[in-house]
Amino acid sequence: MAQAVKSKLNLGERRRKIVAFILLTLICLLCILPLLWAFGTSFKKNALTDIMSIIPKEFSFKNYIDLFSNEDSPVFRWLLNSLVISGVHTVLYIIIAALAGFAFGVAQWRGRNVVFGLLLATAMIPGIINLVPLYKMIDSLGIKGNPLALILPGLGGVLYMMLIRQYFMSVPKELIEAAQLEGAGMFRIFLQIVVPLCSSVFMVAAMMTFIGSWNDYLWPSIALAGVDSKYLTLPLGIEKLLGDNNIQYGMTMAGAITSMLPTLIVYLFLQNKVIESVANTGSKS
Repeated sequence: MAQAVKSKLNLGERRRKIVAFILLTLICLLCILPLLWAFGTSFKKNALTDIMSIIPKEFSFKNYIDLFSNEDSPVFRWLLNSLVISGVHTVLYIIIAALAGFAFGVAQWRGRNVVFGLLLATAMIPGIINLVPLYKMIDSLGIKGNPLALILPGLGGVLYMMLIRQYFMSVPKELIEAAQLEGAGMFRIFLQIVVPLCSSVFMVAAMMTFIGSWNDYLWPSIALAGVDSKYLTLPLGIEKLLGDNNIQYGMTMAGAITSMLPTLIVYLFLQNKVIESVANTGSKS
């Protein structure tokens, strides 16, 4: 009797796993099909006559050759602009977020939790509300149309600072106290103890910050309005490419794939760090 009940339970568990697997597979297909279509279209010799299929009827690198040889579309310059802007923004953000996370997660001072709560409250403000005051601010500072207008905004972002803070809080207090007994100051504790123990969370925060900055379209389209096309970021350049070549789907998809590759490569190299960071966030040693 017990064996029969156990067999039925195992059968029910297998059925649930099969159903879950089928549903997840369908969801994955729905998510990946547009990407596969874009990738296939970027290699089509004539995307207009072969627009619905995923696999090209005539495979060709013509779209990529036209994309990178087009004088009106300096793709390499757009790539360099995006790399510099996203890279500098990411480095500055990680430095600020790490220092803030240490102050709120490790350092002890009166009113720490109150200030942190007020800071978290700002995360509930929709970003679109800040566009007008932010535009007026960069205009008054004289950096409208300058890369600094894309680098400086967002350096005080709360989301990944909170992730870093939670990770810092998992560092054993005994290590901090032992270092203090040895006469180490807070900055030395930060650099020599906390930072080496929490390198994975920095990689995750850096990856997500870089991807967010790289893919940003709305704010750069406002801050860089009216500038010469060679100063655009890659997403803005791809949009310009679509406007100038609105029937050349193949070249447009080649530009979109080119824009996506750097962030995909970054994620593939750091995906293990993402899992490790999520698993350890909030844990207490």
